[in-house]
Amino acid sequence: MTHQKFQHPLTPSHPPGPAVGGVLLLLPSPARGKMQVEEGSDSMAEVKLTKDADALLCALYKSYREKRRLGQSKADAKLTGSASKIQSEIVPRWTLSDVEETCWELKRAGLLSTLDADNTVYHSSLTDEAIIYMEGRFKNGLSEFLGYLEQIKSILLW
Repeated sequence: MTHQKFQHPLTPSHPPGPAVGGVLLLLPSPARGKMQVEEGSDSMAEVKLTKDADALLCALYKSYREKRRLGQSKADAKLTGSASKIQSEIVPRWTLSDVEETCWELKRAGLLSTLDADNTVYHSSLTDEAIIYMEGRFKNGLSEFLGYLEQIKSILLW
């Protein structure tokens, strides 16, 4: 089986590594807010997130899981909406500017896809990489994930 070369869009000068079945493999790191992207057998690139970005990613993933539980398709469940919608439904105490910047941070990390207009996030959705990362991040399943959400509640200011 031959592997196609994959150039990670966030590191254009980094040598490309193989993609397995067309999927970029993400390896969860035990440390909060860190993700390793496997780009070859001997090379690892690490993506780091701020506490705010990590908290928002967890909250968006919680929303995704709830939508899936209610029977929505994966494609529909990944939709997260505009920065304004995220602010009003996920982090109402954050400023719109903070939500926008945090969404763009997640976009730069390859975890959120955004359509930007008028200097704001007009539309966004979780990427496959974000789902893969979050699925592998908590080894003890949903209860561990919910426990972590409880710990970061002060960041989200629910």
